Amino acid sequence: MPTISVCMVVKDEEQFLEQCLTAVKPFADEIIIVDTGSTDKTPAIAKKFTDKFFSLPWQNDFSKMRNAALQKATGDWILVVDGDEVFSKEGVLKVPELVKKHFVLGYKLHQRNYTDDPNTSEMVPCGPGEGFAGYTLAKPVRLFQNKRGIWYEGKVHEGVEKSILAKQGVIEDSGIILHHYKALKGKSTEEEKRKAYLQLLQQQLIENKDDAKTHYEIGLAYKNLGEFDKAIDSFKEAARLDELYRQPYSNLAEIYLQQRKIPEAVEMLQKNLALKESASDHYNLGLLYAKQKDDTSASKHLQRAIELSPSDIRFYRTLASLLVRNKKIEKAISLMEFALAHNPDHPEFLNILGLFFYNLGQLDKAITHFKKALSVGKLDDALKAKVMINLAESYVAKKTYTAALGMFEQVMAQFPDKAELLKVKAEEIKKLLDQETSVQ
Repeated sequence: MPTISVCMVVKDEEQFLEQCLTAVKPFADEIIIVDTGSTDKTPAIAKKFTDKFFSLPWQNDFSKMRNAALQKATGDWILVVDGDEVFSKEGVLKVPELVKKHFVLGYKLHQRNYTDDPNTSEMVPCGPGEGFAGYTLAKPVRLFQNKRGIWYEGKVHEGVEKSILAKQGVIEDSGIILHHYKALKGKSTEEEKRKAYLQLLQQQLIENKDDAKTHYEIGLAYKNLGEFDKAIDSFKEAARLDELYRQPYSNLAEIYLQQRKIPEAVEMLQKNLALKESASDHYNLGLLYAKQKDDTSASKHLQRAIELSPSDIRFYRTLASLLVRNKKIEKAISLMEFALAHNPDHPEFLNILGLFFYNLGQLDKAITHFKKALSVGKLDDALKAKVMINLAESYVAKKTYTAALGMFEQVMAQFPDKAELLKVKAEEIKKLLDQETSVQ
C-alpha cells in the first residue's frame, strides 16, 4: 500500500487546525508541519498529532516554505493542506484508493472557498443550513507523487502544476471536496493577508512583468482591498497579455456593477461568454437587462443560466420575480414547480411557491407548501422564521385564527428577536378569537 505524507505550512491556525488534522489522520502515514512564527496555540495543537513539527523563519515566498515541508516527506505520495481547510468525509475514504494509481502524478481537489459576500464573482450558492452565502471553486493540485522535480513555484498563489506538466505527468480530477474556511478568520486578519500577498505579487511581477496570471492576481488583491481603479488597470493588463483569459473579464464586470457602470459591465460579461459559456455570466447579464427593463433579454439569459445550472436558486428566484413583474404568475408557478422537480423538497422553493399561491388566494395550496417546507428539516433560522410567519399569515387569511395564533406564538418563542414585531399581530388575533367566542 502506498504511503502518504501530509505536508502543511502554518501560522496562527488554532481556530481550525485540530479539525483539519483529525480529518486527515486516518490515512496519513506521517504529518509534517512547518510553522512560520505562530503566537497562538498552533504549535501545541500540532504536536498532539505529530512529532515532525518544524519552526522556520518566514522568507517572503510561499513556494520556499511549501518546498521546505516537501523535502522532509518520506511517503510515496504527498497531500498538501492548509490549517483552515477541512477534508470532506467522502474525501477521507477516497484518498487511499486514488494513490494506488501509479500512472497518475497528481490529483486536483475541489477547494470550496466559503464567503458571505453575495456579489462574489462566480459564486456558487450554499444550500439552507450550510452557514454561508456561497463559495467559489478552485481546483489546485494538492495530492501528488513524491518524486524528484515536483516542486512548488510562485512566491504567492503557488502550485505544483507546472513541474508535473514539465515531466509530462498525468493530472486527474479527484472530485474530493476541501472545505476552506478563511471567511471565518475575521476581516482584519484577511486584510493583513491580502496586503502581504500584494507585496509578494509585486515582487513576482518584477521578475516577469509580462505574466498575465500575476497581473490578474494583483488585480484580485486590489479589488479585495477596495482599490478598484488599480484593480481595473491590473485586470485590463492581464486581459491584454492573454486574450483567452476569462477571469479578468468576470472581475471587471463585478467592479463595474458595483460602480453602476452598466454598459461596461455588460461588455465584459459578453466578452466572457464569447470565451466560455457560464451560468453565472448569463445570470449577471439577466440581472443587468432586468434593471434596464429589457425583460425579453433578461428572461433569455436567466433561462439559459437555469439550463446550465438547474440547482441554483438565485436563477429561479430572479426569473420568477421577472415573470411576476409582467403579471405572468401562472408561468412563475410553473417555473418553481420545475425547480422543485430538479431540487426535490428544497425549502426555499417550497416557500416561494407557497407565496405565489397565497397571492392568488389559493390558501389551502399555500398552507400545504409552507407546511412541507417546515417539515423538510434543512432550514436555517432566517428561512424557518420566514416560512412560519408566512404560514401564520395564511391561517389569518383563511380565518383559522387559533392555528394562526399558535404559529405566531411558536415564532415568538423560537425567535425572541421577532417577538416585539409579532406581539401586536398576536394581540389582534386574540381579539378576533374573542369576537368569535362572543358571537357563539
